[in-house]
Amino acid sequence: AKLMPELRRMFPDIPPSPELPPEQERRYLFNGMREFLARAGRVQPMFLVLDDLHLADDATLLLLQHIAQQLHEMPIIILGTYRDVELDVARPLARALEELHRQRLARRIALKRLLEDGVSAMLRALSGQEPPVQLVQAIYSETEGNPFFVEEVFQHLAEEGKLFDTQGRWRSDLEVSELDVPEGVRLVIERRLQRVGEECRRVLTAAAVIGRGFSFELLEALSDPPTGSGQGMDADALLDAIDDAERAQLITSTSDAEARFTFAHELIRQTLVSGISAPRRQRLHLRVAEAMERVYARALEEQAADLAHHLSQAGSAADPQKTVRYLTIAGERALGAAAFEDALRLYEHALSLQPGDDRRGRADLLYKRGLARRSLGRWEEALADWRGALDSYEELGDAEEVGRISSDMTDQLAWGARYLEAMEISQRGLSALGDRVSVDRCRLLGSTGRIVSMAGDYAAANGMVGQALAMAQELGDQRLLGRILISKTWHHWAYMQDLDVLDTGTRAAELLRAAGDLWELPDALWQIQCALLCLGRLDEVAKAGEELEPLAARLGHLGAVMATTRFRELRELMLTANLDRFEEFAKGDLELCRSVGMQTIHESYTWLGLVPFWRGRWQQALENFQEAVKLEPPGFLAGAWGCLFLLKAYVGDKDEALALVEQKKSELPRPGQANTWGAWMTLGQAVEGLAALGERDEAAKLYPLVLEAMDTGALLLARRCELLNTVAGMAAAAGGQWEQAEEHYQTALRQAHELPVVMQQPEVRRWYARMLIDRDAPGDHDKAFRYLTEATAMYRHIGMPKHVEMAEALLAEV
Repeated sequence: AKLMPELRRMFPDIPPSPELPPEQERRYLFNGMREFLARAGRVQPMFLVLDDLHLADDATLLLLQHIAQQLHEMPIIILGTYRDVELDVARPLARALEELHRQRLARRIALKRLLEDGVSAMLRALSGQEPPVQLVQAIYSETEGNPFFVEEVFQHLAEEGKLFDTQGRWRSDLEVSELDVPEGVRLVIERRLQRVGEECRRVLTAAAVIGRGFSFELLEALSDPPTGSGQGMDADALLDAIDDAERAQLITSTSDAEARFTFAHELIRQTLVSGISAPRRQRLHLRVAEAMERVYARALEEQAADLAHHLSQAGSAADPQKTVRYLTIAGERALGAAAFEDALRLYEHALSLQPGDDRRGRADLLYKRGLARRSLGRWEEALADWRGALDSYEELGDAEEVGRISSDMTDQLAWGARYLEAMEISQRGLSALGDRVSVDRCRLLGSTGRIVSMAGDYAAANGMVGQALAMAQELGDQRLLGRILISKTWHHWAYMQDLDVLDTGTRAAELLRAAGDLWELPDALWQIQCALLCLGRLDEVAKAGEELEPLAARLGHLGAVMATTRFRELRELMLTANLDRFEEFAKGDLELCRSVGMQTIHESYTWLGLVPFWRGRWQQALENFQEAVKLEPPGFLAGAWGCLFLLKAYVGDKDEALALVEQKKSELPRPGQANTWGAWMTLGQAVEGLAALGERDEAAKLYPLVLEAMDTGALLLARRCELLNTVAGMAAAAGGQWEQAEEHYQTALRQAHELPVVMQQPEVRRWYARMLIDRDAPGDHDKAFRYLTEATAMYRHIGMPKHVEMAEALLAEV
């Protein structure tokens, strides 16, 4: 329905199209087209022919490339034809062919001109009888085997009466030397056109200006004379002209129901158009546009692109305001159909005609051109357009437009991870809107609150999101409420408030599903998935992924694709401790982050460091952890230094490790406060590293914070698949709180096997044994020996040689 809006009139129950960021519109539309073809192909295998691909635009060829990626899975063959003599390297097709061949998704078949035998076979098919050898040789010589030229020459000579007698047989007196075959195909066409009547040529000329295809209704409207001209043609004369053209095989009927026709070949149309003087051609284009407005009065928006084309071709004869209006409508429709290149071209043309004193109209066009540029990845140009539009609206004192554009821009900039610019624009919008209760102010408060939350300012974010939530409820807009609840879910997730994430995210998802807002829905689902992972509800993590993964992939919601893949693989690591699989995931995650510029690329390096850390390749781990620290952005995810500290603790770089934790201790959670997700993730590494270094007092000081983390309901620190009860046992044991430590370790042992978290099973045993050795109560050493023996075997099975050595060292101590 995006491509053919008339479907909505035929099927009113088609749900609204999802509102997506413009750059995702194309992917979603293309995925939909690919799925449609796949379904259709399963019903009936298909052979699709795409003609004249050398004339195709960028968007069409991008769709073809997208479908080609999965074509090997469909019972479909696509054949595209193009004129290689027109394959200019600057044309979109040249680039598309190069890419298709590079990926081995297409095969090129060169269609050579016909040999003499082929020309003979073609003349036999056209005439229904064996052609004279001399005729074949003459036509072959003049046409060089070009099939269209062969057919046109045959039709020309037949119409001249030079080939057949009255019984329809080859003329016995046929003299090939007297045939006078024209030297070029255009000349042949011109001679054939001269043989139809003057009225027929006039009708065909008008039709040629309309385009390759045309309807009888439009042609009839075009033939109505302008007032006082007296140059019209009645319906019967028009029908006679159409019949003559069909008999001459210059046009063909394409639809009986709508009386539509198309020129038999584009060269026929071009020959007709080339014979019109420039001023007359302009007047004809204007008359076509005026006729279209009468014929399609009820569906002018659907005809906007053609109307804009004809008015543009009419030049100064057309009203520039009308041309701008249709160019703008056509641009909006192109943008909605993900034809961004077309949209940009249309908006630029409209801007070139826009009067300089119409500041409002110019501002509208600047904003829209900015959307087209942003959709094509031309960020800086898009921002320049948006800022120009915003400046104009501020100067005009139009607070509502400032708010609307600021709201859209803030969402766009936040999606592009340009948070500082998003904050600046949102503040301009909020300042203009003042205390208004409006959808745009509500959206701005929600978006700004989300960004502030990600920056680590809990109180300010909480206030903004709270205001937005109250306003959305006051406005009674359920879709808006769902979107604001997403901002609230983000806020809770950024501070590891997992139970609140489940509650708010579930409410948001219900509202967004009901409203058909598919784009925002994945954000709710992946945050729910993350919360479930931290809460240890691993079966529900998989269930959430069943809805999320295909939805995110279809939408092209790369943030959600990345997030759900991460949580799926972390869950898999917990369940299987398959380090090879996790390493492959981490490499793929890094590639995805690099390809689309994801700001969370530091997490990729963290996981690429954890695998060699667990396997004992500590130099490799060190390099990846250092890269993670270097690339980590400030904000709620900050905490990559924790893995680096832990590694330094294990390799014995005590001075460097303690210097690092001293430098970063302000980034650890603070008691009695809302702490960021990254701070909580780092807590476990800090406790373990301090305990490994023998810094018991410092590790013990963190025990109350671990208890606070557990009070949130979380069982796991997801970054390292670490059970909080294991961390609590380390911290309690470091402070000599033996009973509490034992209780934590017993709980951790049970959780490690019941959830299960296979990666933690040997870890709990090793640290539990360390506590038992330090406590040195009766029976502790026997229990420690058993745990360490089991841990050693588990470490060997997983493939963690350094940890085997650590467990064996403790065994020796026992």
